[in-house]
Amino acid sequence: MSNLIPFQYESNQIRVITGEDEESLFVAKDVAEPLGYAWAGIRTIQHIPEEWRRVESVSTPQGMQDLHVLTEQGLYFFLARSDKPKALPFQKWIAGDVIPSIRKAGSYSLKPKSALELAKEQVALLEHLERLEYQRDEAVRTKAWIGNRREATAMATASKEARRAEKLKQELDRSKEYVTVKRMSMLYHGQRFDWRNLKATSIEMGIEPIDVFDANYGTVKAYHVDVWREAYAIGLPETAN
Repeated sequence: MSNLIPFQYESNQIRVITGEDEESLFVAKDVAEPLGYAWAGIRTIQHIPEEWRRVESVSTPQGMQDLHVLTEQGLYFFLARSDKPKALPFQKWIAGDVIPSIRKAGSYSLKPKSALELAKEQVALLEHLERLEYQRDEAVRTKAWIGNRREATAMATASKEARRAEKLKQELDRSKEYVTVKRMSMLYHGQRFDWRNLKATSIEMGIEPIDVFDANYGTVKAYHVDVWREAYAIGLPETAN
């Protein structure tokens, strides 16, 4: 005959099923919700190996119910895979309070365990927790290392783009006779110029435009002052030189 034992964790009730086979089964919904998971039935625990989860028919105040339950292995697997902040404190509570309480309650077992057996199980649980803490710390360090690598890569990319922009700027400085539509519009107080007209005039005159740096588009075309004179009968104002 199975026993349904309620344990209190903060404001949540955690039900544990014990039977004559000395196996403890944890109601999966009770485990998931205190950690912050929205219970969605089997979908919430489907990543747990099948041998560590099952459906158990249990007598409750509302009558017989089929409940999704986890074995101890399934419970620790679920907690170890969780990224919820409460997972580790919850697991320490299970290992430090719930399991020892169940082990020591002789009425829940046909064969009560000796003090030595209980001590060995407690040591094994604590060692398991230490391994999990180590694995979690390693994961944090690995994440930080990846973050540093990404930051270094981003800095290298930014440095490369800065060098490219400086090179284009230097090219423009070396050739003051080329002007962009944007710059000419600023020099002539917002007057609009059609780049298509400039492009056609460049082709007709055989003077190719050059690429120059632009903060918004990366590069834009700059047209020779002779092209500007031919297309719009204007040149660079004296103040622009």
